[in-house]
Amino acid sequence: MAIFGPPSSVTPSSLSSADKPAWKIWFSGLTLRLANPKALIFFVAIQPQFVNPIGNLPLQMIWLAASSMIPELLILACYGVLAGRMQAVATRPGYGRTTHPIAGGLMVGVASLVATVRA
Repeated sequence: MAIFGPPSSVTPSSLSSADKPAWKIWFSGLTLRLANPKALIFFVAIQPQFVNPIGNLPLQMIWLAASSMIPELLILACYGVLAGRMQAVATRPGYGRTTHPIAGGLMVGVASLVATVRA
């Protein structure tokens, strides 16, 4: 359907979250981040290996938390800015006609590769 079917259009009204309060949007994002298994595994299994038990534990935990959260904040802020700019592109009428066949072709290509791989 993605290759030959009619493209679904993205409208600004379907992208708008103006009717939601800011705290609901924030809570939804927080819930999504806390439920991320990769982040949980990183903070529970991998990050404690970098803590020196003899040193100042609270200072080390603050340093490790800041060194992981600040880059993440900057990266996610860049994603947000890019998404805001892409909204104007994604709502153009020809966007779906161009991207859907490309995405469908990529999916067929990946499926072909998976089908030919031996276990």
